[in-house]
Amino acid sequence: MMFTFPGTQPSGDPVTVWSIQQHLMAEAEKRFGPRDLSKTICQPVFGVGGPVLINTPTLDGAFAKLSPAAASYWPTLIFELAHETVHLLDPIAGPTNYLEEAVAVAFSVEMSAQTTHPQNYSAQPGYSAALNLLYQLPAPYESSALSLRQQFGRLSLATAAGVAQQYPGLNADLYRRLCLQANPHEIHPPQNW
Repeated sequence: MMFTFPGTQPSGDPVTVWSIQQHLMAEAEKRFGPRDLSKTICQPVFGVGGPVLINTPTLDGAFAKLSPAAASYWPTLIFELAHETVHLLDPIAGPTNYLEEAVAVAFSVEMSAQTTHPQNYSAQPGYSAALNLLYQLPAPYESSALSLRQQFGRLSLATAAGVAQQYPGLNADLYRRLCLQANPHEIHPPQNW
């Protein structure tokens, strides 16, 4: 399905932005399993410091804060919101691991390909490195994410031992690196990468 966009800008069209959020969530749930229904998903916002997932103060919900570029350009909105939608499946307070970041990147690339102007993630070297790790698992990334979410309850809880149990016979360093904590504000491979 190709996304079609109205003549408005995303920042001036919260109804369409919300509709896209719901569509992306439905697509993510189809691929990776149901979201955590104990958390409310709120309307995305735009601002400096995005894209990032923001939890509500009581941690009973979350929303995507998207960049100023996404506020004025629909293809960027799709790219950023798709990435954050993977995090919205199981919102946590604090950083997640490279496994979840890689799944979020893969999903954002997939959804962005359904726009007239696909976006590029290569500006963040850690995203590329995480994605390369994910693609070393023997199953398609959607199957890997689904089975690992089923095993751990959420991707952020994956352990190297558990991933090794699910996908035996791969390099031990692959399991370790997938489960390292990622810094969402500066996703670069750590020194012990």
